[in-house]
Amino acid sequence: MPAFTHVKMRNISQANAFNLTPTQVEYQKLACEFASRELTGQSAKFDRDAAAPSDLLKRMAAAGLTNVRLPEAFGGLNLNTFEACLIAEELACGCSGVAGISEASEMAIMPVIQFGSQAQKQTLLTHLAGQPAFAGLALSFFEAAGAPLKAVREANHYVLSGIADRVANGSLSQWLLVEAEIVEANHAKTEVTGGNWAVFCLPSDCAGVKATAGAPLLGRRASDIASIECDKVKLSEDYRLTRGDERGPFVAELKRLNFPLIAVGSVGVARAALAHATNYARQRQTFGKPIIEHQVVAFMLADMARAIEAARLLAWRAAKACDAGLENEALAIAALAYAQEVVMNVTTDAVQIFGAYGYSKEYPVEKLMRDAKTYQIFAGTAEAAKGELGRGLLTKSID
Repeated sequence: MPAFTHVKMRNISQANAFNLTPTQVEYQKLACEFASRELTGQSAKFDRDAAAPSDLLKRMAAAGLTNVRLPEAFGGLNLNTFEACLIAEELACGCSGVAGISEASEMAIMPVIQFGSQAQKQTLLTHLAGQPAFAGLALSFFEAAGAPLKAVREANHYVLSGIADRVANGSLSQWLLVEAEIVEANHAKTEVTGGNWAVFCLPSDCAGVKATAGAPLLGRRASDIASIECDKVKLSEDYRLTRGDERGPFVAELKRLNFPLIAVGSVGVARAALAHATNYARQRQTFGKPIIEHQVVAFMLADMARAIEAARLLAWRAAKACDAGLENEALAIAALAYAQEVVMNVTTDAVQIFGAYGYSKEYPVEKLMRDAKTYQIFAGTAEAAKGELGRGLLTKSID
């Protein structure tokens, strides 16, 4: 077996390519150093255990690497989406499962920031800063197949019942964003089609809320995915985040704010795979020379590096457009769809370069390939993303 040296992950993008400020470079460096120190060397263990240690999450929160877009008024750093992306890529490069916990919480807090009342923000956001506290979500980003929960509207409250599967941070979160179909007490839908949908902020400690571990995952196994059962959970109107006719704008905002974040997570995994494959190709020798000197391997690595850079730049552009207040839903979907494709291709090629060692758990690339497949499904399949992007081009361009 050839010698194998652990690879320290490093971002190959130059800081001045997007005019990163000194502060942004420091955030990126902080996340990179944390990932190298706390995640990369332990990612295989987190994968085996299918969990992130609680003390690790405490250190990640203490380092200021969780809920980074939380406004200053609620104790947060108030970073923008581009800055959150700089951090997210580094964490995913170290361990995408652990990064998924932070990622899901980031995705959950933004709708509250954008759509919530001041009272809702005060109640839900205040306790998420500076400690290992997370939010979770069970939302559909593309065409809804029907809300998993029913919310029966009674005199001055709602009664939620049903089971939501594949809830991100379902066991760890202080509260969850969940979709529900609104029905009257007599079980008739309240309004015309499209007006019977709502998002609720569901406190995890509500009476009648039960979280159970989900089925074992293929990839990103350290993330927290659970099923949430609601058994006649009573919620006041104060916990309803949206009205029935707001699903379109709500979901569009969810994509605009969060798809760049998921895309750079894919880039982080692909970057790790490239680093491991390059290191291996420099050491493994055939016919008297390192395999990186064989053109077929060199071309594979070159294509991997090129695709990673392109995926990162597209995600960064979508994030920058978001921060500038520009219409970027199509750009965000494009960034997600392309990154989903790149991470699967790059990790598959990394396994190929490792040869028979590639599908051995003794080496890290088989885990990265499993993680990559999760990115192609989480937040909507790659096909759904490309399908929506294609339909959107009927009426407007990505620009």
